[in-house]
Amino acid sequence: MLIGLTGVTVAALVTIFAVGLWVYATHDRIELIDRPEVMEVVDAGCTRLRADLAANPVDRALQAPQRAAAIAAQDRAIRTFVDGVRGALDPQVRADDVPVDEWLDDWTRLVDAREKVAEALARGATARMVVPRGGGLPITERMGSVGLDCADLTALVRLP
Repeated sequence: MLIGLTGVTVAALVTIFAVGLWVYATHDRIELIDRPEVMEVVDAGCTRLRADLAANPVDRALQAPQRAAAIAAQDRAIRTFVDGVRGALDPQVRADDVPVDEWLDDWTRLVDAREKVAEALARGATARMVVPRGGGLPITERMGSVGLDCADLTALVRLP
């Protein structure tokens, strides 16, 4: 028997420890997309997105107008992915899995930046991809830190 502790006190301490351990083990890690219903929708969307991106490669050997068209096709696929995830998940479910909406917003910001490159290429102008920043970091770093590997972000920003 522990010195000065009654059976009730020991039982209470063990219970508190067990509850604390359970809460810690099952808490939402706010930096990760980790709710099963969200992951299911996102995983399915990512599978479609990867196929759509692969179907429209941006080959540096192509002439500028063809590269612009390939970028535009990929951007449409990304927007379809973002809209599909948003549409498939209740806003409250997305809000409960903290990084989801910011992650989807980052995809949209990435497409906006890529569209500027495609527009410049289509005009015959010099194009340079500038990765938007958020929270002091390139958004691609933040996008890659949510626990999902949806697409090759390096390839998506390696333009023109």
